[in-house]
Amino acid sequence: MNASETSDAMLPVPSARSSSGSTPVPILVADDDDAIREALRLVLEDAGYPVVEATMATDALAHLQAATRSHVVLLDWMLPDITASLLQTIEQETTSGSLRQHGIVLLTAAHPSRLSDEERRLIAATCLGTLTKPFDIGVLLDAVKRAATRLSAASYTGA
Repeated sequence: MNASETSDAMLPVPSARSSSGSTPVPILVADDDDAIREALRLVLEDAGYPVVEATMATDALAHLQAATRSHVVLLDWMLPDITASLLQTIEQETTSGSLRQHGIVLLTAAHPSRLSDEERRLIAATCLGTLTKPFDIGVLLDAVKRAATRLSAASYTGA
């Protein structure tokens, strides 16, 4: 690659730190694919986000229930132990429930037309956004930043 060519790997990654210098919202990456989870972790850490990982929906749920801070959750739709169950658990909580403090961005390879009406309703009720695999790094970081901003604003206003 010559000096005039660029790739995503060479582009500067925006920092997760706000202008006030506050600590960025932590990210939970829940995906059973080791390569995807590692790539997401490296990109997010490079952007300044603290990252924790889970390979199963039950592990993600346990982490979120124990969390004392809001997390942005990058959640794979096809986890082996049924992602829909995790979303149903979150949906069943009242707006003041501990799981509602987290912002979910769903990662899926499935086109929305392949999802059932109930699955689409559940996703709309519980997720801040959806990214279809494969996705661009910039799109991922924008989705994470939007979710983190929304969580920060909600905690600031007490919502």
